[in-house]
Amino acid sequence: MAKSGSCAIKPNTTNPSQWHEAIVIRILKPGKDPSNPLHYRPIALTSCLCKTFERMVNARLVFELEKQGFISPLQSGFRRGRFTFDNLVLLETQIRNAFVRRNHLVSIFFDIEKAYFVHGAMEYCRHFLILVLLVETCPSF
Repeated sequence: MAKSGSCAIKPNTTNPSQWHEAIVIRILKPGKDPSNPLHYRPIALTSCLCKTFERMVNARLVFELEKQGFISPLQSGFRRGRFTFDNLVLLETQIRNAFVRRNHLVSIFFDIEKAYFVHGAMEYCRHFLILVLLVETCPSF
């Protein structure tokens, strides 16, 4: 698997076509109206080999992004061993410190709902060198 994984991220290589296929099943969200299609959560069942390869690529990618400083140390969501709750604890600590020191604390919050579906989000990601290399070397992934 490691050998084929290394080959698959080289330029001009392709992954098996079965890796691009998925069986999608819908699961109704708890307490939601079954007649509304938006109340279902899609689950994609893909190849086990594809999932293994995705994990290998993800591990390499996360390692490189963290090493190069592309991921903020304050980002907690979608990171192993971290939780979005960590940011709430940090905010509470900063509020308490500002209160004790009789200082003001300014906080700005962004709600980026469904950020993966925002038009142009992937184009923005291409500005990072490591992602550009990944996109160019793994066109079939």
